[in-house]
Amino acid sequence: MKTLIQTTFTSLEQTKLFYEKLNFQIHDYEDLLIANDGVIQISLTNKQFMRKGIVIYSDTLVEQIETVQNEFDVLENGEGYILSSPCGVWVYIYRGRGKKFLLNSTPCSILGSYAGLSLESLNLDHSMQFWTELGFELQMGSVERGWLTMISRDGFILSIMQALNSPHQFFNPSLTYFNGKQNESVIEEIRERKITITEEITYFNKAGIVDNVILRDPMGLGFFVFND
Repeated sequence: MKTLIQTTFTSLEQTKLFYEKLNFQIHDYEDLLIANDGVIQISLTNKQFMRKGIVIYSDTLVEQIETVQNEFDVLENGEGYILSSPCGVWVYIYRGRGKKFLLNSTPCSILGSYAGLSLESLNLDHSMQFWTELGFELQMGSVERGWLTMISRDGFILSIMQALNSPHQFFNPSLTYFNGKQNESVIEEIRERKITITEEITYFNKAGIVDNVILRDPMGLGFFVFND
């Protein structure tokens, strides 16, 4: 099993520039173009009918797709299957690529410590059921607490938040980085590299200091750069 984040592009030049400013490395891997920060891999595609979302390579899930169809809508797209999670994020399931990509595994992004992919959901019960069907297990949190952390067999982390719990913009999905007290220096580096900040957040700071920011790639994939 291998899980990737997928984003789209219309201008490869603009997309590569965005990720290179963040210190992601751009690789060709078989038929994929990958942005890699040493921890997480993002598949970059300009195929006209593809959307932002999550890609899972798993022979097991493909074999079990009839069981998943009993609970959720599944669309066959010729190469694999497309599902829509309860929060609206599309999930692509394909055969193969069970082993890790042979890419640099040394953290290199300027964004700091990666903490998983964040989703916002109207119904955490349904979200937990959906991701459990796809092989994810609950790691922390609960429906009653308003947040879930779920992890796949290959170590891919999802942080799922109940809607109306986050007092800032929330782009489904968004990569999340947590840097504690170091986050202000990370934000300074983002500014120095002239990376556009989508939202400056002061909500959690009594002094009104911008201590959390949100970025988006050229096609809208979110990046939470937080001090939590």
